[in-house]
Amino acid sequence: MIAVDKLTGPVSSSWVLGVIGRELVAPSPALDEPRERQGIPKARILMSIVGELMGLPDDHPAVARGCLSIMAPRLMLLISDRLMLKRVFPNVDLGRRDAPALVRHMVEFALAGLAAVARDVRQEAE
Repeated sequence: MIAVDKLTGPVSSSWVLGVIGRELVAPSPALDEPRERQGIPKARILMSIVGELMGLPDDHPAVARGCLSIMAPRLMLLISDRLMLKRVFPNVDLGRRDAPALVRHMVEFALAGLAAVARDVRQEAE
């Protein structure tokens, strides 16, 4: 089931998500201060978690790539039009009913990918 706002249509197609999407793709100076105050500290927390999961220092390039790999699918789901996604992937339920399965899949996929990359980094170091 796709959430619908009575005034604007599908919530996933709302103007708010459009603004967020534009800010991600082409940041405006209007959000420089919140990005510095909120975004960068949260990114550092994510890097420390990913670094710990990978057994690598927070500043290792593979950790940064791992963070991007974790963030990208979630951002895509946040800013993409759900109706378009449903047309492209008709067998995927993007509603609340399938949310636990989608979350489980994304977590398993991310953890397996981080483990594989960390293993490759360690093998290259030998």
